[in-house]
Amino acid sequence: MASINVTPSPVQRLELQPLPLPILIQELKILTMPLPELTEHLSSKLGDNLIYRVDPPRSIGDWDGWEERLTSQPSIGDDLIVQMAALPALKGRRDSLSRDLVDWLDYRGYLAGSEVDIAENLGLDPESLTEILDQARGSLDPPGIFARDLTHCLLLQLARMGREQGDGATLLREASEALTSGGYSQAAISLGWTEKRTKAAMDELSRLDPSPGRAERAHPVVPEVALYPDGIRAAVLLEENLPKIRMTPLEWDDHRIDAMTREGLKVVKDMARRYSTKIAVALALGDIQRSYLTGLSPAPGSATLEDVGDRTGYCPSTVQRTASSTWTTTPRGTMPLSNLFSRPLKARPDISVAQLRWVIENRTAIGDGIGRIAKDLGIPVRTVSWHRSKMGK
Repeated sequence: MASINVTPSPVQRLELQPLPLPILIQELKILTMPLPELTEHLSSKLGDNLIYRVDPPRSIGDWDGWEERLTSQPSIGDDLIVQMAALPALKGRRDSLSRDLVDWLDYRGYLAGSEVDIAENLGLDPESLTEILDQARGSLDPPGIFARDLTHCLLLQLARMGREQGDGATLLREASEALTSGGYSQAAISLGWTEKRTKAAMDELSRLDPSPGRAERAHPVVPEVALYPDGIRAAVLLEENLPKIRMTPLEWDDHRIDAMTREGLKVVKDMARRYSTKIAVALALGDIQRSYLTGLSPAPGSATLEDVGDRTGYCPSTVQRTASSTWTTTPRGTMPLSNLFSRPLKARPDISVAQLRWVIENRTAIGDGIGRIAKDLGIPVRTVSWHRSKMGK
């Protein structure tokens, strides 16, 4: 029978430093894009390419009709419209204006056109639109919505946190081109900063959301990875659920062929980076949570973003984005990789929050009180009380 060790024991604690951003923020979209959207994205990128083509996943038929099976589709647009009712700049204007403005957002939550074009389309003078957008950007959640581009989106988030004068904001405003072309080393040279300072600013940016509007779309659950924590094949990609990129070599002596080849190779490299990152995070989590996945432990043990970052070389923010956007099949069922994280207790680092709550659930069911549970685990009563209240017990 699965059980939790309740004997207090000393455990060494390691102080882990966040690793530098392993990929530029601009590349995060391809990493976190849901599979149905990924297939559409690849087809769009390679639509006119005569050398490379995209074959949809073999299992795509299983996705058909998923929209109808949802009781309600989450929509960030509907939520924004409710919030916009409180904007002073919209008082007295036509009721449909909020919806019209939301319709100008792309899937990331950015404006899908220039403010001049939007104002003309909506019958607004530029000054009125600017006033509305300034109020929306300063108060609506999630922060970063209605941004003009990625840099503007991140700056809006930093401003909301009172960090518009910090190093992260300075990096965006003064060295974004150097950052894109040469990475943080080139940005450091451009700003006259040490690499340590530049890496710290990059880490600050990596914790922001480059696509605050992504909740706009719901998607079916399509696992990309299977975890087999038996030590033989720990993690594999589920190829039947993944789009394939096929190549047909052409012998034409034409500059267009070279351009198509370069374009196709870039897409292939992006996909290789996506899958290698997901497999690396899955392998790390599968190894850490082997006891839970094989049924030896009733709840996930301690696993933090820093733990996985230490094993994979990815910074914690990249680990978080990868885990939260990757579904996996396991002996415990299908779940996002993020379900395998659980922070350790401060009083007992060898016990995770998930394990504590499993103990509380089961001990409460047999009539044990908070004091008895806390004593047996060697942790403060207030810790048990707090977690029990969070569980609704």
